[in-house]
Parts: sequence; C-alpha cells; structure tokens
Amino acid sequence: METPLAEAGDPHAIRVLGFVGNDGRCDLLAASRPAASRRSKALAIAEQNGATPQTLRRLDALLTEEEPGPSGEELEACKQAVDVLAKVEPGLTQQLASALGRSAQPLRGENELDVNIEYARKMLIPGDAEDQEDLAQLLLQKNTPDSQAEAVKLLRDAARSSPSAKTALAMCLLKGCPTPAPDPVEARRLLTDAAQAGDLLALMTLAGPPEGADLDPSVPAPVRYAWSEFLQRLHEEGCFGATDYFAWALFRGQHPNLLALSPLDAAAAQARAAALLAEQLDKTRALLGCD
Repeated sequence: METPLAEAGDPHAIRVLGFVGNDGRCDLLAASRPAASRRSKALAIAEQNGATPQTLRRLDALLTEEEPGPSGEELEACKQAVDVLAKVEPGLTQQLASALGRSAQPLRGENELDVNIEYARKMLIPGDAEDQEDLAQLLLQKNTPDSQAEAVKLLRDAARSSPSAKTALAMCLLKGCPTPAPDPVEARRLLTDAAQAGDLLALMTLAGPPEGADLDPSVPAPVRYAWSEFLQRLHEEGCFGATDYFAWALFRGQHPNLLALSPLDAAAAQARAAALLAEQLDKTRALLGCD
C-alpha cells in the first residue's frame, strides 16, 4: 500500500518503508526464529524477576507462537521495502531542494536541522497532528526560545486529537518551555488525559519512579501508586503489543511499595487505585484494542 506513495515522494510513506527495511532489519527478521532453549532461558529470567504464573503462561504462549519465525510474505514485504527505498533515496535530495526552491549543491552545506525544519514547515498539512508533532520535535531539538514557542503552539493544536502530542507538550511544560518557569499543573492535566487514552510514555511518567530525568517528580505518592497499578494491569494483558510484553515480563520495573508509605498515604493510594481501575481501565483497554 505504501510503495506507490513512497515512489511518488510522499514523506509519510517513505518513513514507513524506512522503518520496515531500515538498518538490516530484514536480516534480523530472517534470523528471528527463537530456539526452544532461548525460550526456556527467557522464562527462567522472567520467573527470577518475579513474574507471576499467569505472566509466565502468557509469555510462553507468545514465545512459542514466535518460534516458526516470520512468514515468507513478511520477508518479501521487508525485501520490497528495501528495494523501493534504494530507488527513491537518490532523488530525495533533489526533491528536498526542489521543495525548498534552491539547488541541491548549496543545500548540502547548510545546517541539517535547519533544513529539516524548513522542509517540515513546507510540507506541513494544516490540521495534521502527526505532521505538527514531527515539526514540533525538530523545533524542540533546535532549543531556542523562538523554536520552543513555535513547537508549543504546534503541540497545543495537535494535542486536540493526539495523545502523544499531549505527552510531548506536557514534557515541554515540565521542563519549562517556552518560558523558564515550568507549569506542572497543566502538564499533569495533559499527562492524565494522554494516560487515559493509553499513551505509554504518559503512563510511565505518572507511574514511574520520581528520580527519572523526564518524569514528573511532583506526582503525589498515592497518585503514582494508582497509575502504577493501572499500568500494571495494561501490561499484564499485553495491551502494548508482544515486544513490549516480552520486555515487561523479563525485566519488570520496581513496583511502588505500600509499606514505604505512611498509613494515611497507603490508604489513599489503595482507594485511588481502586477508583481509577473501576472508572477508566475498561475504557483505556478498549482504546488500545485489548478489551
């Protein structure tokens, strides 16, 4: 489906094919037939790290499912993506230069980030949340007051329909952009909305340890515990796909400990967790397609 669009120069299609055929991924896919001995080792690691019997059964089923390896159709699609990219890549610089209205030779000497920003602005489809978020991320890399202000404006627009844009905007606000003063109140609201929609980064930010560099250290312990329980349930049901489930089952992060909280906070944490699970879990599971 993406091949004719990529051949016509569509940047979204080129990104999709780039992901499929990128960095020897086809070779890795061809070699990804897990042996039974590796399956046993993975199960042993998961058990050692505290996986429950239910998690071990699900992990074993997923690993057994993977043993036959990729189908011939999957390998052919991967090879096709590589072939298409090989055809379109030589013309990408010329296409970029044409879109920006100047020749390819001087373009090669310009700052790559500035060129990418200029091109993303040129190709931006008004109201397209993915385009807006992509441009915003480039602008945040530039890390100037003007670029941050433009990025925040784009993310605010994209956040109307995109949970990941809400999370990106929240992270920006937590760090204090475009102004030096952080805005944890709005950031928390955005993270909560994104987490309820199933955005994994938002969930990890609300549930994760407060010492994380990109996390919100001001989340109260009872709230963090509730979101941790919520995320745990989504992980247990494989709501984020097989790859994430493998990683979660094998290398489970530290779960918040109620005994480390005061009796008052522990009671509040359990009450919050029960309310959050009752009110939101089924809705989020449905949005993620694991109901």
